[in-house]
This record gives sequence, C-alpha cells and structure tokens, in this order.
Amino acid sequence: MRHFSWLVLLVVLNSLGCQSGPKVEICIVDGREHSKKLDCSDARTNSVYYLEAILADGYFCMSPSHSQSFFYACKQRRSVDVDVCILHGIDAIFLCGGVSPEREYALEWGEGKGYICTNPRDMRLLMNWCYR
Repeated sequence: MRHFSWLVLLVVLNSLGCQSGPKVEICIVDGREHSKKLDCSDARTNSVYYLEAILADGYFCMSPSHSQSFFYACKQRRSVDVDVCILHGIDAIFLCGGVSPEREYALEWGEGKGYICTNPRDMRLLMNWCYR
C-alpha cells in the first residue's frame, strides 16, 4: 500500500508541473488507525520518511481531487474554491472548511486517507508562489 501512496503523489505532482515551483515537504495521510502516520517527502533534503500525526499538528491538508484543482489553478495563476483541512495532530482529526461557513466539517483520521498535506511554512511558500 505504501508504494501506491507514493505513486499517486508522483503522478499528481508531476502532471501538474510542480517541479518549477518551490521545494516543499509533501505528505500523504496513511489513514491507518493503528499507526496514524503520514508518508512524507521533502524536496529540499531529498528525503523520504514517516511523520507521526502528533508531529504534524497544524499541517494544511486537501483531498487528492482538491489538491489537484489547487495545483492546476496555481499553475495558471488563478484562484480556486477548494476545501482545506488543518490537522489537529493530538486527536488525529481534520478540521475542514471552504470559502463559506456552511462547508465547515471534521474528518476522522481514516476518512483523511490519501489526503495531501504540507506544513504551515511550506503552505505559505506555495501560496506566495501561486499568487506572485
């Protein structure tokens, strides 16, 4: 299953042409209740590692489809309405929302399986690059 996660990540990021963007940490939520880990890759250090959910507290996460929409819009320098979740690592839940307050909701760890996440610093780098 681990290889499937990395394959999805590489396909999504490579198809969106992100190699020209900032070097950031990208993680994929494993969704397994017993481990509560993220599979991560850091482009700055060329490292691949596991990160426990509690250490990823405050990370920004999006579903695979919303991540794809975000990166596609970013590449075109336009905004897009996607739901963004913040990982509450201690409880291993995602607090999510969109542009309108009616779209606020929470997800359990297993429901976030496959979500693509990054740390707050790298999310700022991505946002600055997208809207420069």
